[in-house]
Amino acid sequence: MHALQLATRVPADSVMRRAPSYVRGGRVHGPAASVEGPLPPGKIEPLRSVGADASHEALRRELAEARGMIAALHDELALAGDTIEVLRRAGAACLAQIRHLEALLTFEADAVACDVLAAVAEAHGIRIEEVVARRRSRSLSWPRQMVCALLAEMRADMTLARIGMHVGGIDHTSVNYAIKAAHDRVRAGSVHASWPGLRQQFELPAELPALVRGRVWTLKRMETGDAA
Repeated sequence: MHALQLATRVPADSVMRRAPSYVRGGRVHGPAASVEGPLPPGKIEPLRSVGADASHEALRRELAEARGMIAALHDELALAGDTIEVLRRAGAACLAQIRHLEALLTFEADAVACDVLAAVAEAHGIRIEEVVARRRSRSLSWPRQMVCALLAEMRADMTLARIGMHVGGIDHTSVNYAIKAAHDRVRAGSVHASWPGLRQQFELPAELPALVRGRVWTLKRMETGDAA
């Protein structure tokens, strides 16, 4: 009788249909987080450019949507009488995404990174949220490779892991691969039409300097503890 009442009041899969794609697909990224207690405070640093402002607003919308999803899950599960384990699993995914986005907002290199994100997103006709989201899509591969290659060249002080924070939280190995893939595309002449314009916009030389790739491998050795 209890199961029949639940099925009548709320469809069994209604919670997961309303959850973000990374929850519906079972891909919970980042460390598990408890939904008990207040959300971690988000210290939002002021950004210093038009591109940074656009990315700032986009990420704030992402934060609001994630927090709204947690509140909606609380209400849904309270009405449906579902188990607390479902709430913990979905809430952990939402909180992991919130922390990832808050890290982007408070990161010390936001001004430059957000300029690059905004320029690449505009050049490809996509939203900044798509570039920084954890969703994997073949159509986003080249934009993310462009972001990684540009940041590696423009910000010699940024580690590969920190560059990865801006393209879905990928690890330093994936960032290294993305930069190499971008260089291979340039050498093969299969780059996006916006590539020359982006390099000109950020006052970079037309040709990729050979030092960029060497810097990438040096950083990888530093991050993994291998001797140079």
